[in-house]
Amino acid sequence: MKKILILHNSAPGYSKYFIKLGSKLKYKGFSIIHAFSSECEYEKSKRYIEDEYYILRAVKSNDIVNKYSHYNLNNALFSDVERATYYSTGFNWSNKNNVDLLKSSLLSFFETIISEHKVDYVLYENVSNSFAYYSWFVCQELGVRYVGLIQSRLPGRFSITSTPLCGREELIDLFNQLKNQSIEPEPYLDEYLGKLEHTQPDYMITNNSSQTNVFKKYRAKGVLDKTNTIFLSGFNRCIGSYQLRNYFKYFFSIFVRDVGRAVKLRRLSSYYDDFSLSETYYLYPLHFHPESSTSVLASVYVDELNNIKNIANNLPHNAYLYVKDHPSAAGYPSMRFYHELKKIHNVKVLDQANDTKRLIKGSLAVITVTGTTGYEALLLGKKVFVLGEVFFDFHVNVRNINNLKCLFAELSDIELVLNGDDLDRYNYRFLYAYFKSTSEGLFNIKDINTIGTVAESLVDALKCDV
Repeated sequence: MKKILILHNSAPGYSKYFIKLGSKLKYKGFSIIHAFSSECEYEKSKRYIEDEYYILRAVKSNDIVNKYSHYNLNNALFSDVERATYYSTGFNWSNKNNVDLLKSSLLSFFETIISEHKVDYVLYENVSNSFAYYSWFVCQELGVRYVGLIQSRLPGRFSITSTPLCGREELIDLFNQLKNQSIEPEPYLDEYLGKLEHTQPDYMITNNSSQTNVFKKYRAKGVLDKTNTIFLSGFNRCIGSYQLRNYFKYFFSIFVRDVGRAVKLRRLSSYYDDFSLSETYYLYPLHFHPESSTSVLASVYVDELNNIKNIANNLPHNAYLYVKDHPSAAGYPSMRFYHELKKIHNVKVLDQANDTKRLIKGSLAVITVTGTTGYEALLLGKKVFVLGEVFFDFHVNVRNINNLKCLFAELSDIELVLNGDDLDRYNYRFLYAYFKSTSEGLFNIKDINTIGTVAESLVDALKCDV
């Protein structure tokens, strides 16, 4: 019987979703084990669990850290370090002894479970935080497959990834396999391309981060559930948790951040610039922070103000940089952030409500860290400059920016490698490979009604006898 180790995090609804998914997989013949990052996470979920479970404990071992020293152990912590700068998570990341103990604890935890139980798969979302990243290190060392679930950019489909790069390697392999093959028309893709300019990815539809009314947002999130979580957990009961040590402080910091955002949005209307699609401009879409798309895939580019200054300093003399606010993040950055953007002579700051695809079509090119806007720009026939690592960065019309010293020369060259009919054929092959690398189902932890389809597709993807 194949064994699956399921990881759990503190996101609302996360454990409930994955426990139910585990039950579906158990029914299909898998053996299930659960791993929690803290006692607190387990306490919230124990009434649903019938399988074996393990809770992260402190284990000091220099030997195991040395054993894994060829992996980038510090960078793997960055997503949680960054999260702590936005929210009051309570862990002291400035204490070297604490961090060293955490490294050995995580490695010992996963190596013990995976080795002793002869685990075949580790199941989680994409590698999005240090708990997942350290499990991935152990998977690589012990030859175990990491199975990460992530919403794809294609509606109603999700990706199953085995690396932190969100399926990039699998997509490249499929794309290359199709190089000399004729591709039959795929009705799903024909419909998707026909509606591309009016289609949003599932993750933009299923999250409520674009809701700026604090009352409506918290009513939608379920304030009573959060209140129960805070008081059932205790104000400081989660002493062993490194990701979320104090629920009261954590949720209070989120609430304060949301209230501050609502206040700032009232002021931002005067900061947004007038613009014209007939101007000469490059488009730079801002990201939501903190998020794995930047903290894992582009940790050296999380300072977007620094990114924008470097880009603006290297633009061709007659071009603007249009910086478009993010629908789910507008108002979260400090007012100083917006002040600094306004000081840059060739930067225009655009309201998040503007139509992104119209902005793409009017641009010379799109510059992004890892954002979906870059993927959409490729399908709309634009060149894309990418700062981080993302699943579409192998596309022929993508230019990876690896050296900021060469930025001026890079941005001055906006010629497409392919265009016209050649680009249409290339894009269809690219999109067909992407479609084939995804699976049917809506992976949405807020909707347990979608679990059945996800479980069926997951079993098919694992291709194993159980």
